[in-house]
Amino acid sequence: MMWNPVEGAIKYKIYRSTSKTGKYKLINTIDDVYYEDLKLECGKTYYYKVEAVNSHSKKTSSIKKIKVLPETIYMVFSEKVKHNSIKFSWYKTSVSGYVIYRSTSKTKNYKKIKTITDKKTITYTDKKLKANTKYYYKLRTYKIVKGKKIYSDYSSPFMFKTAPAKPKVKVSVKEYDALKIKISESKGTSYYELYRGTSKDKVDVLIKKLDKAGSYIDQGLAFNKTYYYKVRACNSNNDCSSYTDVISKKVSLKKP
Repeated sequence: MMWNPVEGAIKYKIYRSTSKTGKYKLINTIDDVYYEDLKLECGKTYYYKVEAVNSHSKKTSSIKKIKVLPETIYMVFSEKVKHNSIKFSWYKTSVSGYVIYRSTSKTKNYKKIKTITDKKTITYTDKKLKANTKYYYKLRTYKIVKGKKIYSDYSSPFMFKTAPAKPKVKVSVKEYDALKIKISESKGTSYYELYRGTSKDKVDVLIKKLDKAGSYIDQGLAFNKTYYYKVRACNSNNDCSSYTDVISKKVSLKKP
């Protein structure tokens, strides 16, 4: 707890009670304006007052009511973002479990999507989401005290945006040594990654990053040889869609 400094005060006496009108016990005398009262019972309400004292006088604050709640989650970290799922994590705390809420609006319509009963679990993967969509989450913790769940305050909302949907791709013959790759637009994409290989099972060479959808001419290829391609779309956070299916084409002469 904290309070404003009182001019002329040389020390502060802190009193605590378990009822507003009950007997207040002196729990500490300090010369600071911050005090942390430890080893309190979760779910229980305590009442405090502070007395500012100098050698000539004293002044007592109003009564402050505080209910002891489990620790609130303040930091959440992105682990893996896909076009249809989001994995995130948070710091481990001394609680019994966690409850996760989700909305597509920052300020309203949050719905509970998961209760985690294993206190050691500090990650969650939200699945079956829409591509290129913002999702907002809130977390709160709980402790089981005498068989009853005591909940923390909600965390501040945090937002993740799913990756773009995978684009469509077509490959056609352009010249005797070139193929034309046509990539369809995927909303929310900042760049497209085009990969090439010489077998279906090993398409792992990134040959081009494209700023926009459209056509790309892959030149200098071997005549009468088959090439394999796949594409994925990525947003400004470098979160990418899944790869397209591998598509192949043989370099050959165009029909006259």
